[in-house]
Amino acid sequence: MTSVKRSDNPNDLYVHHLATELRKVSAQYSLDARVKACKELAQIFYHGGVLESHLVEDSRSIEMILGIIQNQKEPVCLRIQALQTLSSLCILADEVNRVLHSKHAMQLMIRQFRDGNEMIRKWSVHCAFLLALKNHRRHGILLQGQRVNDLVTSISMEDWSKFRCNDAERLLTIIEDTK
Repeated sequence: MTSVKRSDNPNDLYVHHLATELRKVSAQYSLDARVKACKELAQIFYHGGVLESHLVEDSRSIEMILGIIQNQKEPVCLRIQALQTLSSLCILADEVNRVLHSKHAMQLMIRQFRDGNEMIRKWSVHCAFLLALKNHRRHGILLQGQRVNDLVTSISMEDWSKFRCNDAERLLTIIEDTK
């Protein structure tokens, strides 16, 4: 009988878990399984700092999350969960932030400011705020312009009582500071 050698390297365990959950996020699974997998990815990203180098080397998981957010045909609940997952990525190291920049995450968030779903707009603002907070210079220029300012101002006037704070107001402060 052959035994499988189990790795004690935390990075290997996280990478294996990441691969498992990424498979479940694909369209071949039920919506409930996909949302659950997306939530699990958020936890992996939040707690798996050891994954940062892996995410930089292999950005397919980032691309998958951004693809779900961008795809208007995906169910709203899955897109919202993907945005929540993205927020976990936004707080990781600068190397991951550079990957998010190269994948045009901020531009995607700005496009979501016009979404018909209020929660998608708010989570997009939240992610844009985290990206801008992490690097004003890299992302601040993308936030310039009256159209973006008007969208964020409009979103800031929505009911933010289900959030800890109004990230649209906080994003407006960053926009003003980068002028």
